[in-house]
Amino acid sequence: KALDARIAVYDAQLIKEIGVSRFLRSAGIDVINSHIINAEFFFFVNNNESIDTPYLVTLHGSYEVANVSRDALGKFLQGVSHWIWLTEKNLSHLKGVPRSSQTLSHIGNGMPFDEAPFPQTREELGIGPSDIVFTLVSRAIREKGWEDAILAFLALQQSTHRKMHLLFCGDGDEARRLAPLYGEYPNIRFLGFQ
Repeated sequence: KALDARIAVYDAQLIKEIGVSRFLRSAGIDVINSHIINAEFFFFVNNNESIDTPYLVTLHGSYEVANVSRDALGKFLQGVSHWIWLTEKNLSHLKGVPRSSQTLSHIGNGMPFDEAPFPQTREELGIGPSDIVFTLVSRAIREKGWEDAILAFLALQQSTHRKMHLLFCGDGDEARRLAPLYGEYPNIRFLGFQ
């Protein structure tokens, strides 16, 4: 609902029905910029047509958590025109693959490094020196997986004798929804925006 109505949104199933190449031509697509590995699977693995539209990938995490076969990676390498990365770890899937520096670009992360110390100590947060601490720092929106993190944490906690803590840093609808549900757990803390 927050998306401007003038922005076209296309469903993957519709694109498959039309045919990827035909869709790209008829919609007047000049460039594709992917931010998630599933798009590469859609265009280069699950699509039998080759595309000649410039294809840019902005790497910021999805490749690090995906299991990509050599065959799929080979197809990606044939189809991707340019790789844009934020941090060195984003390039791990390209390690050992000959690539021209012309096909790689680095952009800085949108948040500058903050040298200020965290305003609370472990002691102030009730965290012992040998306690395990998990943190999730993000906008508090459903897509960021805050509740999934809580459920995983609670399951993990049942299988260990170690004292653990889960800290959330961020504001948004999920923080407001989840804090009343899980805020009474002494080792789950909602710290708000930091």
